[in-house]
Amino acid sequence: MRGLLKSVLLAIALAAIASSAEARRTYVIRPGDTPDGLRSKFTPSLAEVKRANPGVDLDVLRVGDTVIDSRHEDEDIDAFRREIADLKAKLASVTSERDKLKSELSRLEAHASELEARVAEISPQAATARYYQGQFNRWVGALGVALAVALVTTWLQVRSRGRLDRKILEIQKELAAERSAVANTLAQRARAATIPPLPVEKVANISARR
Repeated sequence: MRGLLKSVLLAIALAAIASSAEARRTYVIRPGDTPDGLRSKFTPSLAEVKRANPGVDLDVLRVGDTVIDSRHEDEDIDAFRREIADLKAKLASVTSERDKLKSELSRLEAHASELEARVAEISPQAATARYYQGQFNRWVGALGVALAVALVTTWLQVRSRGRLDRKILEIQKELAAERSAVANTLAQRARAATIPPLPVEKVANISARR
């Protein structure tokens, strides 16, 4: 693809240079022009004029014929070389910019692959975390229901104020012990699954709301 682009651009440049060079190097025969006049006008010798115009009979000049001024051949070659050098510089600039874009694209593709690998690595951990969070919520809900039933049963069984107060104190101690046991169990399981344990205070708050 790069070679094709260079060929097309070079062909365009050559056509443009040739067109401009031809315009500079041609002369249309006018009334009164003679071979000697052309020699003095264009080149130092008639042989040079004939060499530059092999298809034109300079001995029989006709008005309207076109002849070539060979004095500008070196100038045309220099201009051609300058045009080619400029074209090569532009091609090098385009190629460099394209290479930069390809490098940036490769970097972005590599970064996307790293992100995909990271997501694949984190997904199992996230699933484990959701599992233990669900287990914790179920344990806290069951604990809240059990404590509510225990409190209602105790209240129905204890009639006197003093006995009720003592029973409540006992239940509070048991509740604290149950909270501590649940927190310890969750901490052990969380450590095994690389999940940070929930504070005891959070367990207490959730239980109280239940």
